[in-house]
Amino acid sequence: TVACVVAVALAPARHVGVITFLIIVVAITAAAESFGLLMRAMFTAACSDPMTGLLNRAGWEIGTSDLLRHFRPTTSVSVVVVALDIDGLKTLNDTQGHQAGDRRITDYAHQWKQLVPRRAVLARLGGDEFAVCIAGEDPGVVRDFLDGVRTRTPSVSLGTATANLSGANIAALYAQADAALYQSRGRRLQGPDTVANS
Repeated sequence: TVACVVAVALAPARHVGVITFLIIVVAITAAAESFGLLMRAMFTAACSDPMTGLLNRAGWEIGTSDLLRHFRPTTSVSVVVVALDIDGLKTLNDTQGHQAGDRRITDYAHQWKQLVPRRAVLARLGGDEFAVCIAGEDPGVVRDFLDGVRTRTPSVSLGTATANLSGANIAALYAQADAALYQSRGRRLQGPDTVANS
């Protein structure tokens, strides 16, 4: 923006008066602001789930990186990843229609937004799968969140995985939490990359 204004000011144009110059400056500034707003809107749309308003998978990647960046690597900070899965969603869709399933998804997402701790990232990764990353909170805060999930949103399976910030790999923690979720249902996650609950 500044470079454009300087270029207009220095350009050898005989018929450019002060008023014309100001109009050009305002137009350049407005265009730059509009472009910035458009870019922010596109970024938000690309990183948000349209149904729930939560972050999507791309937003999860960015949000968890940003969350962990707030802490110094030398501090002893606990990172907890929670995998959440709404149970019986397919049956609900089949018996009461997809609108009922969509309502369950949005209602539960709304509840979790209210419950999630201050230093946390909540995302819908797809379908009935959600994830939460909590960093730097006391174990009691994490426990209160998990108790709230169980109380306010029944028919949800969950699994957790915890690591110290210095060794925290969000993808690995999510895989562990997801495996713990499946084990809580009495099943093992199938596949060569299955991670046992730790």
